[in-house]
Amino acid sequence: MVLINSYKIQIKGVLNKVNFPYSSFSNLYNQSEEVVLFGSCATNSQNIQSDIDILFVCEEESIRAPGVDFICTSRNKINSKEWLGSEIANHIAKYGIWLKGKGSWREKVFISSLSIENKQKIIVKRVSHILAKKEKLNSDQLNRLSVDVFLNLGRLWFLINGKAVPVTKSVSKEMVDSDSLWNWFFLGKPLRGNNNSLLTELRNLVDKKEVIKILKTKYLGEGKA
Repeated sequence: MVLINSYKIQIKGVLNKVNFPYSSFSNLYNQSEEVVLFGSCATNSQNIQSDIDILFVCEEESIRAPGVDFICTSRNKINSKEWLGSEIANHIAKYGIWLKGKGSWREKVFISSLSIENKQKIIVKRVSHILAKKEKLNSDQLNRLSVDVFLNLGRLWFLINGKAVPVTKSVSKEMVDSDSLWNWFFLGKPLRGNNNSLLTELRNLVDKKEVIKILKTKYLGEGKA
């Protein structure tokens, strides 16, 4: 109980910083079977840009506001294959901190083929968006926009290898430290069919060293952007 109260104090402090009423958290907390803190605040890897992410198992509507992501989902959904196989369920099951409830569902999570396919679709969409306007972007803009693509490729690597995706800071560190991961991005054909040619085109436009520098600055707290 002491530990849970300390997390509540931490949550209150974060919500105060983003001018979000603590009463909204309290109301959802009281109505929920389970309450789980997850994301960067649960792993003590948050920065000034981080949201506070909390799962509530209840029948209320989710709340998304600047700096706040309160995900509300029902008991029926939390036990569905769709949820149990999702990227977010696997992340919460491994890294979440239960403030209320037992979370028996976390023993049943798995990486579904749908979660992998959804991640691949996100990557294709974002790469296509960059390539469509490449003529209007300078090299710095290309490098900065591509960071999100490479982060999602890093998350895809975890999913394909049957692992829960960690927080962005941990994915960034893996990318900074691992040349083999970059080789997989461009040689391992992580996307479906001809979509891998999009990655080849992006690779020829961006500077890997600059992308790594942005990752170090933005997510690992090294240097200035």
